[in-house]
Amino acid sequence: MAYIIIHPKQKVLEEYLVKIINKYLEEGLRSLKQASCDPDFCIIEKEEKGNIKIEQIKKLQNKLLFTPFNKTHQFGIIQEAHLMTQQAQNALLKTLEECQGNTVLILTVNSESSVLETILSRCTRIYPEQESLINKVRNFSHIETFLAKPLYEQIVVIEEIAKEKRVEDFLNELIGFFREKYANKIIKGENNIREGEILKALTLAKYKVSKNVNPRIALEYICFKINHN
Repeated sequence: MAYIIIHPKQKVLEEYLVKIINKYLEEGLRSLKQASCDPDFCIIEKEEKGNIKIEQIKKLQNKLLFTPFNKTHQFGIIQEAHLMTQQAQNALLKTLEECQGNTVLILTVNSESSVLETILSRCTRIYPEQESLINKVRNFSHIETFLAKPLYEQIVVIEEIAKEKRVEDFLNELIGFFREKYANKIIKGENNIREGEILKALTLAKYKVSKNVNPRIALEYICFKINHN
């Protein structure tokens, strides 16, 4: 799972960074300093010149190739990710796309506009102290209407979506919707296992569609998955 925490104050970013990490650990951290020497953490920070270079991102990518050493998860953390160079941001895209299983990648930024939209779209966005913004970033009313329908009506809708060749856009909207729900539950300290399982299924469906699996079948599978979770 990949997260991006958005807030102008560094202290607030670090507090929520620790909060997310502790969702995955039996023994929680009090501060990020505790993780600085832990082999299951790779923490990327700006260099002396004030930016984060592609070489640092490659170091992170190499680290995440391995399995966790002594924890259930391994963590890649990029503090002040808005300081990444253009090359570094582009290099990170594939890692964000493939981040799943026991790997957790967390970025902190001072604003949405300071990183590429392609990075934002691959992460679950978290807005500390601004929870109401989660519902303002995107209007998901049409997704909520779709999910409120009984299964047989959902099937009718996705048949139309498949005919109109809007499958990829619809999958992206579903992913965005459940990412925001997932993030909202983290902020509130609620159980988000259901949202996590659905996100995994959606990511897999999107991958299969890109490999020419029948898009209507992929959407039908997602409907059954959502209704039985």
